[in-house]
Amino acid sequence: MNFTCIVASLNNSGMNSRYALASFFIKYRTLFKLFMTLFYAFFFNLQPLENLKVMNLRSSSKLSLSDSDLSKFPNLEVLNLGQCSGLAGLPSSIKNSTRLTELILYRCDSLSTLPSSIGCLSQLVKLNLIFCRSLASLPDSIGELKSLKDLYLYSCSKLASLPNSFHELKCLAKLNLIHCSELVSLPDNIDELKSLVELKLFSCSKLESLPNSIGGLKCLAELCLSNFSKLTSLPYSIGKLKCLVKLNLSYFSKLASLPDCFGELKSLVLLHISFCPKLVSLPNSIGQLKCLAELNLSGCSELANLPNSIYYLESLKWINLERCYMLNKSPVLKPRCSEVEEIAFGGCLQYLNLGASGVSEIPGSIGSLVSLRDLRLSCNDFERIPANIKQLPMLIKLDLHGCERLQHLPELPSSLQVLIASYCISLRSLASIFIQGEKDYEAASQQFNFSYCLKLDQNACTRIMEDAHLRIRCMASSLFNRVNSSSLDLALKNNHDNFVNLSHILTLFGAGIFW
Repeated sequence: MNFTCIVASLNNSGMNSRYALASFFIKYRTLFKLFMTLFYAFFFNLQPLENLKVMNLRSSSKLSLSDSDLSKFPNLEVLNLGQCSGLAGLPSSIKNSTRLTELILYRCDSLSTLPSSIGCLSQLVKLNLIFCRSLASLPDSIGELKSLKDLYLYSCSKLASLPNSFHELKCLAKLNLIHCSELVSLPDNIDELKSLVELKLFSCSKLESLPNSIGGLKCLAELCLSNFSKLTSLPYSIGKLKCLVKLNLSYFSKLASLPDCFGELKSLVLLHISFCPKLVSLPNSIGQLKCLAELNLSGCSELANLPNSIYYLESLKWINLERCYMLNKSPVLKPRCSEVEEIAFGGCLQYLNLGASGVSEIPGSIGSLVSLRDLRLSCNDFERIPANIKQLPMLIKLDLHGCERLQHLPELPSSLQVLIASYCISLRSLASIFIQGEKDYEAASQQFNFSYCLKLDQNACTRIMEDAHLRIRCMASSLFNRVNSSSLDLALKNNHDNFVNLSHILTLFGAGIFW
């Protein structure tokens, strides 16, 4: 049966298309493998294809290129051999692919070496070796790839070191070494990678230190160092990274402190130091980071205090202190030392997460965070919230989940759209939460969650239900006014997701609320 007859028999079988396709591959698997073997033999013995620029042989599990002559494709620019699980190596004829700009060897599980002739690829810009888990080393000739900009070595779990010539990659901009679990060191002359912009080193579990020369990477904008079990400190030269915009230091199990030079990172916008359980303090120089917009310290369980200089972070918009259990008297919520500091810190902050941080009191200074849009105070021990929380005109979300000692909710900002007060098991009363004036549909379709607030008094429950009824009426009225009879069906279809928000209102209560 020829291939045309096979396809015709599938089309006329009346079977479900997915089942038919699966049955086809099972029935004709051997024939298909034979066909592909003959195809590769035929293809690589063709006359030269001078106009061929892209060759995609992805997922050809039986592919072997050991005897293939790539010189037949002199103008080849992209070679995709991704997921060719049986590919053990590249042919030496790869040296003839001098116009190649992208080489993809993603998930070539059997690939253990690269030929030294790869250094002849003078125009290669991108080399993808992600999940090449048998690759134990790179040839020294890789330093001859003068045009290489992107090198991805993600999950090359047998790669123990980088070749001596690595510093010669003068155009290298992105280097990904995530999950290179056998990598024990970085080159001491890494500072010679003058074009390096992005360096990612996640889960390099055998890496014990960073070379001091890392401070010489003058163009480095993003440095990701995560999940290190042996690295205990950072080199002081890190403060010389004047172009650094993003710094991730998450999941350092032994990192106890940060160098004082941190304040010299004048371009830093994003700083993540989450889940560093040994970190007890931050350098006072952190207040000099005038461009810092996002600070994540979540999971730093031994962090006992924050430096007062944090109030000088005038660009800070986002701060996460969740699970910083020792911050029971967080200076983030303490009264400011001066009006200048209060304005500087409160003027831009939009997101504040103090969930499970042992906060026992919310001071009145919370009302000064006038730009705050998302406030998360879940699983803390305070009994009350200051009445001036109503002064937060931008507040959209308030998370009080699991605040088991909270007894009363004051009047909240009219801007609030999401209130999560579930499992506030001591909550007894709340001020009016009615929406004020005429609200459009989106503003009315809010989520207020009081599930498992079993001690709410009858007045509180009545207020919640009356508010829910009012919101439903506003939603219905807004929808009616926005559509005419001729487009009603289309409008209802387009607003399907908005109708789901009704369930947010109608399922606010947990067991025991309805009496």
